[in-house]
Amino acid sequence: MMRFRLPFCFFLLAVIAGQQVSCTRMWTGNQIAATLDNVESYINDRPDSALAVLRSVDTTALRGPGQRARAALLHQIALDKCYIDISSDSVLSPAFWYLRHGTADQKLKTWYYRSVLARNAGDIDTQMSCLVRGEQYIPRAGDPLMAGRLHTSKRVIFLSIFDVTDAVQSGEKAVASFLQAGDQSRYHDALIGLANLYSIQERYVECGRLLDSLTSCWETLSVRQQKLANRIKFDMLVETGPVIQLNRFFEQYLQETAGHQIDWVLVARAYSSMGEAERAEEALSHVDKESLSEHGLFTFLKVRADVLRTLGRVTEALAVSAEYRKILDELTERGLLSRARFLEEENRLRRARASGIWWIVAVSLLALSIATLAWFFAKAWRRQKTKASSLQRQLIRASGRISSLERRAKEAEKEACKLEVLLRQEQLPDDVSRLVAERVALLNRYALARITKKDERQAMKELEAALSRERREQFLHDLTLQFWYLHPGLGRFLGQYRLTEQEKDSCTLLAMGCKVKEISSLTGLSEQRCYNIFNTVRRKLRLKPGDGNLQGLLLTHIED
Repeated sequence: MMRFRLPFCFFLLAVIAGQQVSCTRMWTGNQIAATLDNVESYINDRPDSALAVLRSVDTTALRGPGQRARAALLHQIALDKCYIDISSDSVLSPAFWYLRHGTADQKLKTWYYRSVLARNAGDIDTQMSCLVRGEQYIPRAGDPLMAGRLHTSKRVIFLSIFDVTDAVQSGEKAVASFLQAGDQSRYHDALIGLANLYSIQERYVECGRLLDSLTSCWETLSVRQQKLANRIKFDMLVETGPVIQLNRFFEQYLQETAGHQIDWVLVARAYSSMGEAERAEEALSHVDKESLSEHGLFTFLKVRADVLRTLGRVTEALAVSAEYRKILDELTERGLLSRARFLEEENRLRRARASGIWWIVAVSLLALSIATLAWFFAKAWRRQKTKASSLQRQLIRASGRISSLERRAKEAEKEACKLEVLLRQEQLPDDVSRLVAERVALLNRYALARITKKDERQAMKELEAALSRERREQFLHDLTLQFWYLHPGLGRFLGQYRLTEQEKDSCTLLAMGCKVKEISSLTGLSEQRCYNIFNTVRRKLRLKPGDGNLQGLLLTHIED
């Protein structure tokens, strides 16, 4: 017994330990889900705290690709908000699961932060490709803040390649998105950026209107935003403003701006526009060319060439202009190449969307065709079924008619036999004998035709001729006399009362077992007229409502 007990105990302990580990993992997974929910609630306000919590999460305890993708995306968002620029996708790569299985919001965020990694790596082509891919989810995402950030990134890229027209379009979309999101700080940044683009396009009226809209909330602007707005206004006044207004604004700018924050290139442009080329050259001497960006260097060379040309130093101006044109050509070439790649990416996505739409249309047409064929066959089947049901009903009615005719044929045969017996037993008047002989011959021919199934139509035509409209009254009268002769009790009963010939004929047909509808057909009267005749007969016979029906009373007076 001990040999079997010991392994069983070890097995039981292993099962209990496995269940405990499973419960621990489940509890840890639920705890991580709650932690991610909590981090997402305050990641915008306290990104440093969110980053610390996300770094402390045990990634091995994450359950499924969905939870790993969510943790990776939140981690990348926290890094971006803490201004920690990384170019590797080692953190964000689990979030790429969203690109196939996520919602529109998740796909938009994933593509945007993938573009951030490309921006940090200096790869604007990949950055723009990611932004274009993410932009297609904006209508379905319902996240205007992320849409505004995406349009802002596109505006910066377009401006860097001198595509001012597309930059303006992206800037206008960013303004509308931030206004919808209610983010005032980013909304003001977008307004200032759009005003700068209008200034570059020399749309000074629209630029001035945007800058004037900022005056009502000037105190709420940050120092950086105020400096950018002043710079754009200063640049606009340099190009269009009166000299007096420019001088006033220029003096205010120099007084309110610290020395290390003064834009000396802008100051040089102001002096040049006021005709003070020497002071403009002096201002340019304060510029540190090593600290300028590529676009800043381009602007510096352009202003310096204009100042040197104004001072008459043509040789130096030509040298600076050559350097300026070289940078301009490089920027233009790079911008054209980037723009071509952007257009290629947009066309590829447009073709992909068009292909998807065509597939949807094709599948819809195929489904519609199948549904139409199914409806057609179902309708044909229902038509055949209805036709079969109609034929079956007609067959049933025909069978009923055949049974009724066979029954009447038997009754006619029986009646003919009775008449033959009477003819042999009694001597009838000549008219009655002739009438009876004709009826017997007619009934015998019809009965023979029904039995042998030959000349049935001819026998039926003879019966119908006997019942023709011209001979109907004579036929009914003869039929009444014949029936009274066979059943004299009925004739004696009806003769006691003052009944008309029509009333006697109708009562005789009723005693024969005919229904009101059949009596109407035989006499040519309407059914209502027949009912009126029978009511008159009941009144003449002094019958009360409780005395039973008229047909039962007549049948009691028939003598076999």
